[in-house]
Amino acid sequence: NYEPAAEPMGPATERDLPVAIGAGVALGVAVLVAAKIGAAALVVLVAAVLVVAAFELYETLRTRGYHPATLLGLVGTIVGMMWVFADVGQSGSTDPAKLAQGIALILERV
Repeated sequence: NYEPAAEPMGPATERDLPVAIGAGVALGVAVLVAAKIGAAALVVLVAAVLVVAAFELYETLRTRGYHPATLLGLVGTIVGMMWVFADVGQSGSTDPAKLAQGIALILERV
C-alpha cells in the first residue's frame, strides 16, 4: 500500500488582501469585457479559468507529495472543454444547465 510522503507544512502565511482584491476585480472586469464581446469570448475565458484551476490543483497535489499526471490532466481538461463547447455549439442550445452539466462532468474526471 503506497502512501505518499507529505512534505511538512510550515506556518500558515497571511493572505495578501490587496492582491486578492485586485485579482478579483481584474477577473470581474475580464468577465464583463468578455460578455460584452460575445459568447465566444466568454467561452474562451471560462475554458482558460478551468485550465488554470486544474493546474493549481495538480501543483497543490504535487507539493503534498502526490504524483499526478499533470500534462495528461491538463490535456484532458482542454479536450473535455472543447468537446462540451462543440456539443453545445452543434445543438444550438443556449441552456446554461447543459453547459454546466458538461463542465461538471469534466471536473469529475480531473
